[in-house]
Amino acid sequence: SNVDTILNGEMTDAEVDRAIDVLVEKERQENEAFEVNTINSPNLFDAIGDTNIAVGTRRAGRPPECWQHFDAILNVTDMQYEDIYNDCAETSERFYLQVPVKEGKR
Repeated sequence: SNVDTILNGEMTDAEVDRAIDVLVEKERQENEAFEVNTINSPNLFDAIGDTNIAVGTRRAGRPPECWQHFDAILNVTDMQYEDIYNDCAETSERFYLQVPVKEGKR
């Protein structure tokens, strides 16, 4: 493992520094690619502890991408995506509820 390789004492300080830099850069690139290719971005939604509940932006609830991450959407805005009900009708495993709350009242 990377930990064993770095901590085994056989590498010089410079080699350890370089190995860490490579690992950090690799992780950064993987996270960046993940955020670009999915909606699971820190800017779109955040989980509430270990509850399996997330609070997110309107974009986080945009179909069809939203169904990759959520089984149910509670929309508390006065706007909704046109196809959201069609997406829910396709399967009994998707749930959507809109509670129209005006901007500034949420």
